[in-house]
Amino acid sequence: MRSSSLLAALLALSVLACGAPEEIQAEGPPVNALCPGMGGEVKDFGGTTVWKGHVIGFCCPPCKPEFEAKSDEDKAAALAEVGVELD
Repeated sequence: MRSSSLLAALLALSVLACGAPEEIQAEGPPVNALCPGMGGEVKDFGGTTVWKGHVIGFCCPPCKPEFEAKSDEDKAAALAEVGVELD
């Protein structure tokens, strides 16, 4: 019983360590020059996220979690506002 609990814990940790598949799929520069949060120029210190296999950049750190909290429809609309249309 004790070994099965240990095995379950190790399996859970290995799954968490793998990360989300989208994070692994996209690399490179952001597809956007303007931030989908505040509309400012994308900056290195603003951070990036991956959405639908594309790297999305931000102008400042607070914009990233705000974007990530949006629905897919709202993310697409925010990107469209800064001139980015994704598949």
